[in-house]
Amino acid sequence: MFSPVWSKGCNMMRNLKLRKSPLHVRLILLLGPLAALILAFQIELYQLEQNFGRQVDAATYEISTKVNAFEVALEGFANFLAVSEKTNDKAIRAYTQGVMEVFPELYMFEIASYVSKTERRSFEKMMHYKGYFNFRIHAFDYDNSRQIIAIPEQDYYYPIRFIEPETAETEAVLGLDMARTSDVLIATMMQSLSAPRPIASRPFTFLEGGKGYVMYRPVVQPVSNNSVKHQITNPDFAMLVIRGNDLLPAWLKESRDYRVTLSYTTIHAEDVAEALIDPVRTDNQSFVLQTYSRTVQIDNESQPFRLMIEKDINLYSFNWINIFGVLLIGIVFSSYIGFGLNLSHRRKIQAEKERERLYNQANYDVLTKLPNINLLMDRADRAILMAKRSGSSVAICYLDIDRFKRINDRWGHQAGDDLLSQLADRLQRVLRAEDTVARIHGDEFVVLLPKITNDKVLGQVQNKIMSVFDQPFTVANNSIQVKGSFGTATFPRDGTTLEQLLNTSDRQMYIHKKQNKEHQAEEKAFEQI
Repeated sequence: MFSPVWSKGCNMMRNLKLRKSPLHVRLILLLGPLAALILAFQIELYQLEQNFGRQVDAATYEISTKVNAFEVALEGFANFLAVSEKTNDKAIRAYTQGVMEVFPELYMFEIASYVSKTERRSFEKMMHYKGYFNFRIHAFDYDNSRQIIAIPEQDYYYPIRFIEPETAETEAVLGLDMARTSDVLIATMMQSLSAPRPIASRPFTFLEGGKGYVMYRPVVQPVSNNSVKHQITNPDFAMLVIRGNDLLPAWLKESRDYRVTLSYTTIHAEDVAEALIDPVRTDNQSFVLQTYSRTVQIDNESQPFRLMIEKDINLYSFNWINIFGVLLIGIVFSSYIGFGLNLSHRRKIQAEKERERLYNQANYDVLTKLPNINLLMDRADRAILMAKRSGSSVAICYLDIDRFKRINDRWGHQAGDDLLSQLADRLQRVLRAEDTVARIHGDEFVVLLPKITNDKVLGQVQNKIMSVFDQPFTVANNSIQVKGSFGTATFPRDGTTLEQLLNTSDRQMYIHKKQNKEHQAEEKAFEQI
């Protein structure tokens, strides 16, 4: 799906790497995809957190809806029994089956009736007559042996006389004396007697296995009925049995990504009494990066539960397609930005090189790489201006090579060019850092000497300049002795402009040529080479 974009991005990256890119471009190429990757993970974590919140809200809503429905179902069941005192078990079973079709999460309907000591035997015979041949009033040891146990003679009993649905697993529930079976159940029965409304027990483990709770509702006839006093004194109990897992939404029970704890507690209580659903190890508990957790109170008076849902986030939790999509966008975007900046950088470098080339062409001699007359004039004007301010002197030295034309004629122009380059190199080595040596034209050189404080300093520099001719030069593989002529003019003594100083130093150079006592001897020596 991303292959064309990926290829385009990678090709741009390779093209950028072929050239030496500036640091900021390389940082963009490196940090751009990294920032995109971090952003992708941040987006993914945000979406996971938002999705977790929505899932918790959905689970809370479904559980709240169920517990409210359970309460309504039990109220309806109790009222049905209250107004239909002589209704037989067949009609009751039809009613409960109809309700369970509407609410399939209901595990079991039960009815517990008051039986006095004297009525126990006749009650058991009545149940045998109904077809429950093994029926007997009994108890169950929920705390220790978890076995059915016989009940000695008591003043009264509250055996379960009706269950729906009837299965082999629930057969032992018939006859279970709710008044003596469990402290949890007995306490809830007594509480429901004080207020004729549905009340849920604390969680407990069922006789047939599994964990859940029982909701109680005394069966009380309307107040206008003449037997209401008797019914309030020893009423039947309509009961609804709920399995803990049936409270959870189907998607939450099937998911292995969540840890769910559903606990019985009073509303807004700090201490949880007992867990109805214990957390189960999820598939995401390896290499956990982050854990989302949220606790919600199910605000139902009859069934006060606290729901806690946890989800571990690891590498398997992420949508890697989305992450790679954002990463590829980051790579392509960074590549485009990097390409544009790199292109702009190269154009800038080319422009700088072109400006440098034009500057050098206008201000430097091509052969010797020395400043030409243009740069010399600029530097001389600034040196003269500074000398005026400081009261110092500026010297201009005019220099050329004696008999230079003879060298060109004998060994060629390449030999003459080599000689000029060697002379330029020697002059640069002997001059001060602030001095400037320029090639004017042909074999003529001009040396700008700023900051001349006295004649002694000028003489020292002049001697260094003339010393470049002390050693022979190599011309056309021959070592020859070359001499030069030299003239000097100083500001402000010999002139106040560069033109005046050049003219004066040029005249001085020619005077030096004429006054050179060794001129004739040098010419003869040169001709004999």
